[in-house]
Formats: sequence, C-alpha cells, structure tokens
Amino acid sequence: MQKVGSTTDTADANGEYTNGNVANGIPPTIINAEMLNTFQRELVNTVEGSGLVLDPSNNHQLLEAIKKLTSPGRLLGIKVITNTQTYTPSTGTKKIIIEMVGGGGAGGSVDTGTASGDQVPGGAAAGGEGGAYGAALIDPVFSSALVTIGKAGTASINSPVDGETTSISVNGTVLLSVSGGATGTTMKGPYYAPSTLGGRRRIANIYTGNFYFKVDGKQGGLGTIFSSSSAAGGDGGASYLSNGSPQGLLNNDTNVALYEPTGYGCGGTGACATSRSQVGGAASDGLVIIKEYA
Repeated sequence: MQKVGSTTDTADANGEYTNGNVANGIPPTIINAEMLNTFQRELVNTVEGSGLVLDPSNNHQLLEAIKKLTSPGRLLGIKVITNTQTYTPSTGTKKIIIEMVGGGGAGGSVDTGTASGDQVPGGAAAGGEGGAYGAALIDPVFSSALVTIGKAGTASINSPVDGETTSISVNGTVLLSVSGGATGTTMKGPYYAPSTLGGRRRIANIYTGNFYFKVDGKQGGLGTIFSSSSAAGGDGGASYLSNGSPQGLLNNDTNVALYEPTGYGCGGTGACATSRSQVGGAASDGLVIIKEYA
C-alpha cells in the first residue's frame, strides 16, 4: 500500500490529496494512472484473496469479501505433524479440530525349535495391531502444546516393542491421547503343518480426553502354515488413517521391504519361515492433524 504522495509531487505534506490554492501558488493534486492502479490493485486483491471471482455486474463484492475474510468459523489452515514438537496456533485461531492416531504394532516374528514327524521347526506369526484413532474439538484453543507422535512398534524375536501412544499435552498435563497398537507375539516352533497359529495380540485401545469420534485399531491377521515349505504371516492391522499392511510374508520370503506398511498407525505384517528364524514386518508411526478455525 502506498499514499498518493508516492505517485505525484502535487500531494500535500502528508502525502495526501489537496485541492490546492491557486492564489497562493499551491497546485491541486494531479490524478494519474499509477495512483488509480494502486487503488484498484488493493481492492481486487482483497476480493480475490477471499476466494471470490471478480464479477463486473456485482457492486457489493468488496463487502462480501470483507465479511468472508472476517467471519468466525472459517478454516485458517491445516497442520500435519509427523514428528514430536511444540505446536503454537496460528494468529487468529479461536478453535481447532485435532485428529490423531497412535503408532502401529510391528508384525510378530518367528523363532525355531526342534521338529519331528510332521512338524516344521519354524512357523508363521500374526500381524501387528493398528493404532487407535480419535478426533476432538478444542474450544477455546490453548496458547501452545507439546505434540508427541507415537513411534511404530519394533519387531524382534526376543524383545518386541508395542506401538507408542500419540498425545497432546498442555503445561505438562495430557489433554488428549490415543494408544498404539500391539506387536505380534514371537511364534517359536515346532508346529504341525498345516495349521493356523495364534499370536495375535490386542492392547486395550485407551483414550484420554474428550473425543467426539474414536476408532479402535484393527487386529492383525493370523499366520498360517500350509506345508513344510510354504507359509503366510498375518496381514498388518489397519488404523483409521491406514489400509493395513498389504499382505503376509508368503512362502518364506525374506524381503520384508516388499511389505512396508501404508498410511499412519499401520500394523506390520507377520513373519513366516518354516525352517529358520525371521523378524516380523515394520509398522508405521502415528500422526496428528490440526485444523485451525477463526
């Protein structure tokens, strides 16, 4: 924005219009194209900045734009948070909607034992559980909060770790939280072939705070041994923000990277190995989405 004095030397001492005084040798302000274009740009930018399209037949667009830009309840912005950090609401934010999901549980692993007869030394493990999901309205909004993203569970033969809780804390007190998913149990052979195995776990989906919508994470699928050389691990459980891991680890496949989880809070696929040990598939971390409103 600029004053008239920036476009002409016939403005007054304050850079504003003057009628002048011919008797005293003071000329009136000369209106020029640059000045008028400046005014037009300011008005046009206000209308288009509100999301309206210029309409030559509508002489009320500036008023409509101002009402739209200053009306309460309009969406100011969306923050997608994937790492633990401090969140500060944007200027003008009066209320927020928070969506959050906990970290997914990793796929169960397989360990070997001593087999005999129709048994196989290895096995097939269940997939991990998806993280819990919740959505909440915060009104009025806080000045700042610590957002903690729940990490995915860790697959391990001896020391598996469950998915972590995702939370939002204000001044050291947890305001909202959703739990992570359970990692599948390590299945230690021997097992008979064919057979469908257990090992599927479920953590009680725990919620802290006033959520208006909650969805528990889905359990992972069960592992199955088809024969002495063929097995499938259970598929990873879905969260509300994921579709679950695409499939189990088929036919002793060791390329776990082929079965990476999709989305956020997704459970990992279960391992399968009829003659050896195998670590389960990876899960995915949690997520927080914050929608800011005026």
